Amino acid sequence: MTKALYENVVSDFRLRLPQMPDDVQLHLDESVLMDVAEHGNQIVACAMLLFAGYVEQATEFAKGHGGGGGGPSSGWGRDPKDDDREWARRCAMMATKMMRSGSGRKLRR
Repeated sequence: MTKALYENVVSDFRLRLPQMPDDVQLHLDESVLMDVAEHGNQIVACAMLLFAGYVEQATEFAKGHGGGGGGPSSGWGRDPKDDDREWARRCAMMATKMMRSGSGRKLRR
């Protein structure tokens, strides 16, 4: 159910984006929603590598797919208090950051 809902939201956003006024698109340009809409598969793949503990592979994946890499700092990792859902959320947010280009905040398009 979550997968279907996620796909519907991203698909609907992609369809509506070209119809949105320029000022709205400008505000969305650096949002996580825009990143996921345009590079969702790469972000999910990078997040899954992080979730599994493959930090070096996630960094290389990000670099090889248009991101700056910018892997997590040495102190980054799973907090013992994190349940799987919180850990997955943290991995997804880190993957989104890693998939952004090294020269700026925006993903390479």
